[in-house]
Amino acid sequence: MSEQCFQVGEFFLDPANRLLRHRDVSVSLSPKAFDALVYLARNPGRLLTRDELIEALWPDSYVEEGNLSVHIFQVRRALGAAPDGRAYIQTVPKKGYRFNAPVTVVDPPTHEPVCDASDVLEPPSERQLPGPIEADKPDPANDAAPDVSSATEGALQRTWTAAPRAQPESTPSRMSPRAWKLVAGGAACVIALFVIAVRFTPTRQAARMSTKAMRLTSFSPELSVSASAISPDGKTLAYANPVGIFLEEIATKETRRLQQPAAGLSILNLSWFADGSRLLATAAETDAPTTSVWILPAKGVTEPERIGDFRRGVISPDSEQIVLLRVDSGVKQLFLLPTGGGQLRRIAVIPAWEDLGSIFWSADGRRVRYVAIRWNPQLRSNQGFIRSIDVFTGRTEEILSRPNLNGEAIRLPDGRWLYGQLLGANPAGSYGGELREVRIDSRTGKVADNSVSLGRWTEQIMALSSSADGRLLVFRSVLSQHTVYEGDLDQQRKSLSRIRRLTFGQGREDFPRAWTPDSKAIFFDSNRNGKWEIFKQAPDQMSDEPYVQSSNDDFGPRMSPDGRSLLYLDRPREWHESEPVRLMRMAIAERFPQFVLQTSGYSEWGLRFDCGRRPRAPCLMAQRFGAEIAFRQFDPERGFDASEKDILRIPLDSKLKLSWALAPDGSHLAWIVSDAPDAIIHVVSLRHSSSGRIKTQNAEAAIVLKDVSHLHALSWSPDETAGM
Repeated sequence: MSEQCFQVGEFFLDPANRLLRHRDVSVSLSPKAFDALVYLARNPGRLLTRDELIEALWPDSYVEEGNLSVHIFQVRRALGAAPDGRAYIQTVPKKGYRFNAPVTVVDPPTHEPVCDASDVLEPPSERQLPGPIEADKPDPANDAAPDVSSATEGALQRTWTAAPRAQPESTPSRMSPRAWKLVAGGAACVIALFVIAVRFTPTRQAARMSTKAMRLTSFSPELSVSASAISPDGKTLAYANPVGIFLEEIATKETRRLQQPAAGLSILNLSWFADGSRLLATAAETDAPTTSVWILPAKGVTEPERIGDFRRGVISPDSEQIVLLRVDSGVKQLFLLPTGGGQLRRIAVIPAWEDLGSIFWSADGRRVRYVAIRWNPQLRSNQGFIRSIDVFTGRTEEILSRPNLNGEAIRLPDGRWLYGQLLGANPAGSYGGELREVRIDSRTGKVADNSVSLGRWTEQIMALSSSADGRLLVFRSVLSQHTVYEGDLDQQRKSLSRIRRLTFGQGREDFPRAWTPDSKAIFFDSNRNGKWEIFKQAPDQMSDEPYVQSSNDDFGPRMSPDGRSLLYLDRPREWHESEPVRLMRMAIAERFPQFVLQTSGYSEWGLRFDCGRRPRAPCLMAQRFGAEIAFRQFDPERGFDASEKDILRIPLDSKLKLSWALAPDGSHLAWIVSDAPDAIIHVVSLRHSSSGRIKTQNAEAAIVLKDVSHLHALSWSPDETAGM
């Protein structure tokens, strides 16, 4: 009897001929991914555990769960989203997958081919089809180890070709003041995370990269790699993801799982002991701020050993000492701990206004190096510093200073230094990354020559790690994006239910800003087209509609208090913070942009505008004047009143940023200093006159939150009784 065919949503599946079609277009899948889709189609609506799927796909082999995730990810990419916006494949955390697509069994005709897609599918349409995913196809001869993709090798080789020295195109950005931390810390959704190994051939002038490049891991977003390190002998890759900690032999691709240090931990950082027998790991507790450092056996059967509560740990090249990071109220302290026993000794203090990137050792173990990042709000960019600490004297020296360092750096044994640098946002909005090389004079400790670009990517490069001979470099590549979701608020349980994804796409940023007065649609800004534009979308619609588009950047939409106009910000593409920004108004009924006011001393990071969400509620604009922030009232149609005084002025260091919110009825104004060590919420009451003007009613009240630090943003609840 001939094998059955299936109608899977908008797709036609023919298992006998290994054919997957969308309308009249064939869709490519690797052999194991195709088998996974067939098994899912035969079991729609049923929870399929990972063990069941692995047993069905690899009945006579032992493979890791990561291999299954790779193929499920391929199937997801091929199918895309259902017409109603839902995913065809639902991930059930810690259990498995459920296939939610409508599946209809189709009896095959008696003639060949077994099934004819034209008998089942609708006529072709102009709908954009999911394209083939050849770049993710595993080697058919080695389905049990699909992490290394020969089909991507050529593309990766092209990626590693040194880019020209032309300056990157300046494109709009909405980068946080601590932007490298956003990328490294995963504040945004991780879309792609993989590891690449590249061999270096040192020369006198610069490092030449061979044409051989190889992807070592490839996982779906839910299994993104969180830590990685290459062994000293260059033979083994250690990496961690939500499933566990793994060791992969680079030559054979043989992979085995290590014992977890404890239940409920996620690994954030890894480094190898010199003999390759152990790993030093930093782990975080799930849903808790606690982090700890552990020694893990890479060989043998010894138990993991807990060092203590620290933010990070890195082992020295001779395995004699561990440098440990501890953070208290934003102040970062580096300590040394001998592995053979001894006292913990502090060697450096990094101030709260600097973020900390890579920590690494000199080859002789006499110095600890680290990358510090400082945000410059005037230039709207990072300034990065690589510093060196003598572990015996405690003397700290600055090795180099560069703008827009991404926090990653490493010293190779032959004297070359590599560091990562942020590039301007690409048209999709994600910040690109560049790997650069520089030589440091070993006698003077100063930069000996100009830096050389080793390559540029549209993604960020993180977690640099090299073999002991410096001939093999491993790093992670991270692509981030923001996506808009919508859900139903359960007032009794104080939770969201029926959470639905509203915006789709990869490599772009979408930020929800305001609801329409009837709560039937949202306004959001997005840089999907290479600049900031404003879109509108209803939760029950599959796609959004462009709402504000011009030759400039348009962003930050908010409804006027009367609900009749949309207010938003407009600035030139090549904008600098010293230049003015325009506030525009677009009447909902007319859809014609009108100028409201122009303001200077403006930055999207805290210095912005806000309006109450009730009729006759006020609108406020925050502006910087020297070391003060001034709040001014404005009319949504007429702009500033020249005779009107500032409602309130507060002092603020130029190195810091402000987050503030106006209560929906305009009765209170609250603000915080973002990411400050102390958690203090400032609140002032506002008095409304009969003419509509407002003034401060009483003295400022300060709410101090105990056992909390580094507040980032706040917002009022709809009834003005609480904030968050």
